[in-house]
Amino acid sequence: GIQAGVLGFAIAVVGASVRGARNEIEALRPVLAQPLRDAADLHQHVLRYPRVPLVGLGLCGVLSAIPTVLSAEMWIDGHHPGWTHPSVLWLLARNALTWWIVLRGMALDLAIGWRFSRIAEHVVFSDSFDRAVFEPFARRALRNVLLWMLFAVWVSLTYVGPGWAIGPLMVLGLTTITSFALAAFLLPLLGPHARLRDAKQAELARVRAAIRATRD
Repeated sequence: GIQAGVLGFAIAVVGASVRGARNEIEALRPVLAQPLRDAADLHQHVLRYPRVPLVGLGLCGVLSAIPTVLSAEMWIDGHHPGWTHPSVLWLLARNALTWWIVLRGMALDLAIGWRFSRIAEHVVFSDSFDRAVFEPFARRALRNVLLWMLFAVWVSLTYVGPGWAIGPLMVLGLTTITSFALAAFLLPLLGPHARLRDAKQAELARVRAAIRATRD
Protein backbone atom coordinates (compact mmCIF):
# COMPACT_ATOMS: atom_id res chain seq x y z
CA GLY A 1 0.00 0.00 0.00
CA ILE A 2 0.89 3.67 0.20
CA GLN A 3 2.53 3.31 3.59
CA ALA A 4 4.75 0.42 2.50
CA GLY A 5 5.60 2.42 -0.61
CA VAL A 6 7.19 5.10 1.58
CA LEU A 7 10.05 2.70 2.30
CA GLY A 8 10.67 2.03 -1.38
CA PHE A 9 10.36 5.71 -2.22
CA ALA A 10 12.92 6.61 0.48
CA ILE A 11 15.42 4.12 -0.96
CA ALA A 12 14.81 5.45 -4.48
CA VAL A 13 15.30 9.07 -3.42
CA VAL A 14 18.60 8.40 -1.64
CA GLY A 15 19.87 6.28 -4.52
CA ALA A 16 18.90 8.87 -7.14
CA SER A 17 20.61 11.61 -5.14
CA VAL A 18 23.92 9.72 -4.95
CA ARG A 19 23.81 8.75 -8.65
CA GLY A 20 23.03 12.35 -9.57
CA ALA A 21 25.99 13.58 -7.54
CA ARG A 22 28.32 11.24 -9.45
CA ASN A 23 27.01 12.53 -12.78
CA GLU A 24 27.37 16.17 -11.76
CA ILE A 25 30.93 15.61 -10.54
CA GLU A 26 31.87 14.21 -13.94
CA ALA A 27 30.13 17.14 -15.66
CA LEU A 28 32.29 19.51 -13.61
CA ARG A 29 35.57 17.71 -14.22
CA PRO A 30 36.46 19.47 -17.54
CA VAL A 31 36.28 22.95 -15.95
CA LEU A 32 38.21 22.11 -12.78
CA ALA A 33 41.77 23.26 -12.20
CA GLN A 34 44.57 20.74 -11.87
CA PRO A 35 45.24 18.52 -9.99
CA LEU A 36 41.57 18.11 -9.07
CA ARG A 37 40.52 17.65 -12.71
CA ASP A 38 42.45 14.39 -13.07
CA ALA A 39 42.03 13.22 -9.48
CA ALA A 40 41.00 9.57 -9.49
CA ASP A 41 39.44 9.89 -6.04
CA LEU A 42 37.28 12.94 -6.85
CA HIS A 43 34.08 10.97 -6.26
CA GLN A 44 35.34 9.71 -2.92
CA HIS A 45 36.34 13.24 -1.93
CA VAL A 46 32.79 14.50 -2.43
CA LEU A 47 30.77 11.43 -1.49
CA ARG A 48 32.61 10.55 1.74
CA TYR A 49 30.59 10.96 4.90
CA PRO A 50 31.08 10.88 8.70
CA ARG A 51 30.06 7.41 9.83
CA VAL A 52 29.44 8.06 13.53
CA PRO A 53 26.94 10.93 13.06
CA LEU A 54 25.11 8.91 10.40
CA VAL A 55 24.80 5.95 12.75
CA GLY A 56 23.47 8.30 15.45
CA LEU A 57 20.89 9.75 13.10
CA GLY A 58 19.90 6.29 11.96
CA LEU A 59 19.28 5.26 15.56
CA CYS A 60 17.13 8.37 16.03
CA GLY A 61 15.10 7.19 13.06
CA VAL A 62 14.69 3.76 14.64
CA LEU A 63 13.58 5.28 17.95
CA SER A 64 11.07 7.51 16.16
CA ALA A 65 9.25 4.35 15.04
CA ILE A 66 8.34 3.41 18.61
CA PRO A 67 5.67 6.14 19.15
CA THR A 68 3.97 5.07 15.91
CA VAL A 69 3.43 1.63 17.44
CA LEU A 70 2.43 2.78 20.93
CA SER A 71 -0.05 5.47 19.92
CA ALA A 72 -3.74 4.55 19.94
CA GLU A 73 -4.16 6.72 16.83
CA MET A 74 -2.42 4.04 14.79
CA TRP A 75 -5.03 1.41 15.59
CA ILE A 76 -8.54 1.75 14.22
CA ASP A 77 -10.19 0.49 17.41
CA GLY A 78 -7.76 2.44 19.60
CA HIS A 79 -6.47 -0.78 21.17
CA HIS A 80 -2.84 -1.91 20.95
CA PRO A 81 -2.92 -5.59 19.93
CA GLY A 82 0.31 -6.51 21.77
CA TRP A 83 4.00 -6.53 20.84
CA THR A 84 3.91 -10.05 19.46
CA HIS A 85 1.11 -9.32 17.03
CA PRO A 86 2.32 -9.51 13.38
CA SER A 87 0.85 -6.10 12.49
CA VAL A 88 2.76 -4.46 15.37
CA LEU A 89 6.03 -6.12 14.41
CA TRP A 90 5.56 -5.17 10.75
CA LEU A 91 4.70 -1.56 11.58
CA LEU A 92 7.69 -1.20 13.89
CA ALA A 93 10.14 -2.80 11.45
CA ARG A 94 8.85 -0.86 8.44
CA ASN A 95 8.87 2.55 10.15
CA ALA A 96 12.24 1.95 11.83
CA LEU A 97 13.87 0.99 8.52
CA THR A 98 12.18 3.84 6.63
CA TRP A 99 13.29 6.58 9.01
CA TRP A 100 16.74 5.01 9.41
CA ILE A 101 17.16 5.43 5.65
CA VAL A 102 15.53 8.86 5.49
CA LEU A 103 17.54 10.52 8.27
CA ARG A 104 20.81 9.03 7.05
CA GLY A 105 19.95 10.03 3.49
CA MET A 106 19.20 13.62 4.50
CA ALA A 107 22.46 13.90 6.43
CA LEU A 108 24.39 12.39 3.53
CA ASP A 109 22.81 14.86 1.11
CA LEU A 110 23.80 17.80 3.32
CA ALA A 111 27.38 16.52 3.57
CA ILE A 112 27.56 15.99 -0.20
CA GLY A 113 26.01 19.41 -0.84
CA TRP A 114 28.59 21.14 1.34
CA ARG A 115 31.58 19.38 -0.26
CA PHE A 116 30.10 19.78 -3.74
CA SER A 117 29.74 23.51 -3.08
CA ARG A 118 33.40 23.79 -2.11
CA ILE A 119 34.47 22.36 -5.47
CA ALA A 120 33.42 25.75 -6.91
CA GLU A 121 36.73 27.11 -5.55
CA HIS A 122 38.53 25.04 -8.21
CA VAL A 123 36.34 25.94 -11.20
CA VAL A 124 38.24 27.80 -13.91
CA PHE A 125 36.31 30.51 -15.76
CA SER A 126 37.27 33.79 -17.40
CA ASP A 127 33.95 35.61 -17.77
CA SER A 128 32.25 36.63 -14.52
CA PHE A 129 28.96 36.93 -16.42
CA ASP A 130 29.14 33.41 -17.87
CA ARG A 131 27.38 31.10 -15.44
CA ALA A 132 27.31 28.07 -17.73
CA VAL A 133 30.27 26.47 -15.97
CA PHE A 134 28.23 26.39 -12.76
CA GLU A 135 25.23 24.57 -14.25
CA PRO A 136 26.05 21.28 -12.46
CA PHE A 137 25.69 23.10 -9.15
CA ALA A 138 22.26 24.38 -10.15
CA ARG A 139 21.20 20.90 -11.28
CA ARG A 140 22.36 19.49 -7.96
CA ALA A 141 20.31 22.05 -6.04
CA LEU A 142 17.18 21.49 -8.13
CA ARG A 143 17.50 17.71 -7.95
CA ASN A 144 17.77 17.86 -4.15
CA VAL A 145 14.67 19.97 -3.62
CA LEU A 146 12.65 18.06 -6.22
CA LEU A 147 13.42 14.58 -4.88
CA TRP A 148 12.84 15.41 -1.25
CA MET A 149 9.69 17.43 -1.82
CA LEU A 150 8.30 14.53 -3.85
CA PHE A 151 9.10 12.33 -0.88
CA ALA A 152 7.28 14.78 1.42
CA VAL A 153 4.22 14.60 -0.83
CA TRP A 154 4.33 10.81 -0.75
CA VAL A 155 4.62 10.78 3.05
CA SER A 156 1.65 13.17 3.32
CA LEU A 157 -0.48 10.63 1.43
CA THR A 158 -0.19 8.27 4.39
CA TYR A 159 -2.27 10.64 6.53
CA VAL A 160 -5.66 9.86 5.09
CA GLY A 161 -7.58 8.45 8.03
CA PRO A 162 -7.53 6.57 11.32
CA GLY A 163 -4.76 4.04 11.68
CA TRP A 164 -2.56 5.65 9.03
CA ALA A 165 -0.47 8.27 10.85
CA ILE A 166 -0.14 10.30 14.05
CA GLY A 167 -1.06 13.95 13.45
CA PRO A 168 1.69 15.71 15.50
CA LEU A 169 4.39 13.32 14.25
CA MET A 170 3.21 13.82 10.68
CA VAL A 171 3.48 17.61 11.04
CA LEU A 172 6.94 17.27 12.61
CA GLY A 173 8.10 14.91 9.88
CA LEU A 174 6.84 17.06 7.00
CA THR A 175 8.31 20.20 8.58
CA THR A 176 11.67 18.47 8.98
CA ILE A 177 11.71 17.19 5.40
CA THR A 178 10.68 20.58 3.98
CA SER A 179 13.32 22.46 6.00
CA PHE A 180 15.93 19.95 4.95
CA ALA A 181 14.91 20.24 1.27
CA LEU A 182 15.43 24.01 1.46
CA ALA A 183 18.86 23.57 3.03
CA ALA A 184 19.79 20.90 0.47
CA PHE A 185 18.76 23.33 -2.28
CA LEU A 186 20.86 26.22 -0.96
CA LEU A 187 24.05 24.38 0.01
CA PRO A 188 25.31 23.49 -3.50
CA LEU A 189 24.80 27.12 -4.59
CA LEU A 190 26.90 28.75 -1.87
CA GLY A 191 30.23 28.05 -3.56
CA PRO A 192 29.26 29.29 -7.04
CA HIS A 193 27.59 32.37 -5.51
CA ALA A 194 30.78 33.25 -3.66
CA ARG A 195 32.96 32.73 -6.75
CA LEU A 196 30.72 34.88 -8.98
CA ARG A 197 30.48 37.59 -6.32
CA ASP A 198 34.27 37.72 -5.92
CA ALA A 199 34.80 37.74 -9.70
CA LYS A 200 32.35 40.63 -10.18
CA GLN A 201 33.92 42.59 -7.35
CA ALA A 202 37.36 42.07 -8.89
CA GLU A 203 36.02 43.21 -12.26
CA LEU A 204 34.47 46.32 -10.71
CA ALA A 205 37.76 47.08 -8.95
CA ARG A 206 39.63 46.89 -12.26
CA VAL A 207 37.06 49.16 -13.94
CA ARG A 208 37.27 51.71 -11.13
CA ALA A 209 41.07 51.61 -11.28
CA ALA A 210 40.98 52.18 -15.04
CA ILE A 211 38.58 55.11 -14.63
CA ARG A 212 40.79 56.71 -11.99
CA ALA A 213 43.85 56.22 -14.19
CA THR A 214 42.05 57.90 -17.12
CA ARG A 215 41.01 60.85 -14.98
CA ASP A 216 44.53 61.32 -13.70
